[in-house]
Amino acid sequence: MSARTAGHADSPSTLEHVRSELKDALTATVTSVLVVAALGGIFLNIALAFIPHQSDDVRIARMGSGLLLTLIALGTLAIKRYLGIRRAITFFGIAVYVLIVGISIYLGSGVGSSAAVVPACLIVVAGFVLSAKAAIWTARVSVLGSLMLFGLEFGGWIKGISQGSAPPSLSYAVVQVIVFMTIGTVIAHFSRLFWNAMTTIEQARMELEKKVAMQDQTQARLLASERALIEHREQLEELVLERTERLALQQQHLQTIIEAMPLSMSIRGLDNRYQLCNRVFAGLAGSSMDKLIGQRVEDVFAPAVAEQIIKHDHELLSGTPLLRYEIANFLPDGSRKDYLTTSITLPDRDGNPAAIMSLTVDISEQNALLRELAASKVEAEQLAKVKSSFLVNMSHEIRTPLHGVLGLAQLGLNLPPCDPQVKTVLERISHSGKHLLGVINDILDFTKIEAGKLPIEHTPLSPRELAEDAMAVVAERARDKGLALTLHCEAAPPAVMGDPLRINQILLNLLSNAVKFTEQGEVSLTISANERQLRFAVKDTGIGMHPDAQARVFEPFEQADTSTSRRYGGTGLGLSISKQLAQLMGGTIELVSALAEGATFTLCIPLELTNAPAPTATPLASKEQGPRLRGLHILAADDVEINRDIVATLLEQEGAIVDCVEDGKRTVELLKQHGKGHYDIVLMDVQMPVMNGLQATELLQMRDPDLPVVALTAHAMPEETQRCKDAGMIDHLPKPFEPEDVIRMVLKWSRSKPQDTISGALDEAPPYPAPTPAPETVSTPPAPPLLDIPAALARCAGKEALLRKLLGRFLDEQRVSLPNWATWVTQEPELARRQAHTIKGSAGNLGMAALSAQAGALEEALVLRDAGQIDAALVQFQAALQTHLEALAVWLAADKS
Repeated sequence: MSARTAGHADSPSTLEHVRSELKDALTATVTSVLVVAALGGIFLNIALAFIPHQSDDVRIARMGSGLLLTLIALGTLAIKRYLGIRRAITFFGIAVYVLIVGISIYLGSGVGSSAAVVPACLIVVAGFVLSAKAAIWTARVSVLGSLMLFGLEFGGWIKGISQGSAPPSLSYAVVQVIVFMTIGTVIAHFSRLFWNAMTTIEQARMELEKKVAMQDQTQARLLASERALIEHREQLEELVLERTERLALQQQHLQTIIEAMPLSMSIRGLDNRYQLCNRVFAGLAGSSMDKLIGQRVEDVFAPAVAEQIIKHDHELLSGTPLLRYEIANFLPDGSRKDYLTTSITLPDRDGNPAAIMSLTVDISEQNALLRELAASKVEAEQLAKVKSSFLVNMSHEIRTPLHGVLGLAQLGLNLPPCDPQVKTVLERISHSGKHLLGVINDILDFTKIEAGKLPIEHTPLSPRELAEDAMAVVAERARDKGLALTLHCEAAPPAVMGDPLRINQILLNLLSNAVKFTEQGEVSLTISANERQLRFAVKDTGIGMHPDAQARVFEPFEQADTSTSRRYGGTGLGLSISKQLAQLMGGTIELVSALAEGATFTLCIPLELTNAPAPTATPLASKEQGPRLRGLHILAADDVEINRDIVATLLEQEGAIVDCVEDGKRTVELLKQHGKGHYDIVLMDVQMPVMNGLQATELLQMRDPDLPVVALTAHAMPEETQRCKDAGMIDHLPKPFEPEDVIRMVLKWSRSKPQDTISGALDEAPPYPAPTPAPETVSTPPAPPLLDIPAALARCAGKEALLRKLLGRFLDEQRVSLPNWATWVTQEPELARRQAHTIKGSAGNLGMAALSAQAGALEEALVLRDAGQIDAALVQFQAALQTHLEALAVWLAADKS
């Protein structure tokens, strides 16, 4: 048993081992107790066999109890083997106790029996082997048994211990040995077991303390690790927070950049649904960003646009790295929007397409500009063709009268000086020159209209008188073609507000065209009015127009067809100018025509009635009735001597008393010298040295406020006219002027009436100037085509000697100045400008219209200070001046011969 216990002691101290040791100790204890009991019974019988007894019955009884004890012990061993320790000990305790009580009663020994100590042994065995509860019940039963024996003994039922019945001492010794050995064995086993258990518990405690220490260390390490993990987690959290904030800031910056992009941006997944977009795209799609997210292309755009986008997406996903295409989208209001879209794929981690990003920019304005550019190109090409045709027409229009002028001049050179046909030739040359002037005027009017510098007046006028005036101008041409010319007035108002000059210009153009394009039949002018409009309808029975030609006829340089200009002539500007003039007056021109059925042009202008009387043209008495300016005191100022001579001769021939001065300062001095009221009218040039005409007019108005001042200047632009009016001038007459215009201007504004005016002459005179009278003599040689001698003679009052004198003076002066022009232009541009202005007026008055125009172009270029324009104008002016001087020299030399 000791070796096994020691072996157990050397084994690991665990609860399982303790349980095993307890079980082994219990088995060994029970076995030992049973062996001791069996041997005790045997020894008891042996001892009883050798000691004397009171009787045989007592001896047999006591020996029988020893035998029974041995049998009970052996039986218990058998039970232990087959039924277990607990059942064996229970059987053993009950059987032994019954045996002890029975023998005590049988022998009558009672409580004094030698087996009285056996229950103590049973209590010990029950307590150690079975349980504490079994020990308690065993003790209780033993106490009850002892009380029962005492009662039986006290009641006399048994004798008790007496001298005669006392057991032998050997039986006591044997029983005590058995009891003591049993108790000692049990206690020794369980004491050893207890201390082994204590040792095991101590070892377990120490191991537990070690484990606790290790656990504490582990826990400390765990706590340290936990603290490290916490610190690391906090660092990670701070790092995550920092990176999250940085990512949020980057995302905010990215979102701001996306929102600030001037183009549309969107991202769609492979399911064709929008994942991201900016406000520009939302505006393009006509929705909000929140609503667009998750929607498909088909939900956002029209089917046609969505189909194009999906088609390009498939092309992009098939492997194209970048795709750029245009899409046209029509908005609900019908307007068109053009977009240029650039699309790329956005890859995932594996490099496969995960989404499509599209950047779209509105190119509607650029495409509109391109379309306009294309249209402008087509229009420019058409305009180039039109201008080419115009140049051909202009060449025809200019060459035709020039050919007539040259032919007539050559014919005149071959005629004797006193031949009556010279007058006819000169009249035809004058007619051709006026035709050329009309072409130039058309071009100038068109240029002014295009520049927006053609003023429109707003004065009272008589529609009937304007119509009659225009009819009178074309009446002779209509009679020559055998055409009936009629005027119809259908309740035309007596006076309206408008621009009589421009209305007359339009009517003359419409009537002239009607007469030109009508070979037979009639031309009529009908005036009518309604509540809003005044209408002038010009109807003819001429060639008419095709509908295609009607659409082009009001365009600049256009005519009904290209053959028209060759057959009928014309610049193609008349109707264009007329329509633009009508529009400037707030009206329009309507056309109704059919091919070979004539045409009707209707001028429609706003109707504005007035009670003010319409001014009438001032009729002039004829020269045959005598001087028309007799007794008038006229002051004329011009810095060019030739111009002064022309004006003085013209006015003096009409009976006026004329004082001519060379600058504005002299006009003021003469007025101061003669006093207020001396002069009836002043004819004032604008540009003069010392003091110009504007300054002089202001001073004259201060001294004599009622003195009328009329501007005579080569400037005909509206701004120049306004400057003259602002200075106090009451009217304006551009150079070169017609003699009759000068006389009419003087009669209109003079503050005194001419002397000896024939009564009734004004009423009987025609409403238009009488034809220019022929020169006093016809000995003047035919003029070269550059010189309009009839017009120059008219301005010189028909005095040939004066004309020759003025032309000779002009020739001498300009021959001297001709080499100086290049120097003047480069070094003294202001002097060059004044000289050009002077030549413009002088050349115009002396019948050199082409030279006057070139001088005016040079003057304008010098005012604008455009070097390129100055160089070109100077070359043309010098060439024109040289040509005119040569022609003058030839003409004057022929005259002397």
